[in-house]
Amino acid sequence: VAELWGWKLPVAALKYWIRGIPQPGADFDDAEFIAAEARRFRQSGWLVEPAEYREVDGLALPTRLRLEGEGAVLTVLVSHWGAAAP
Repeated sequence: VAELWGWKLPVAALKYWIRGIPQPGADFDDAEFIAAEARRFRQSGWLVEPAEYREVDGLALPTRLRLEGEGAVLTVLVSHWGAAAP
C-alpha cells in the first residue's frame, strides 16, 4: 500500500479494526461506543469507523469499515463472516 499509493496503512492493526476493535497495546482516542459496538475510534493516525454490525456466532461484527487517514478514505465491505481457511 505504501509503495503503490504512499499511505502508511498499519496492516497489523487491520485484523482488529475489521472486527470493530482497536489494536491491543496501541493507544487510541476519539472513541465512541454504543451498546459495546464501536462507532468510531482513532488509532495510528487513522480514523476507524466500523458500521452495519451483524451478529455472527454470538458476536457483533461490522459489515462495513471506513478508514480515513494519510489523505485517503478507504471503505471495506464484508459480505460474509466465516472461519478462516487453514
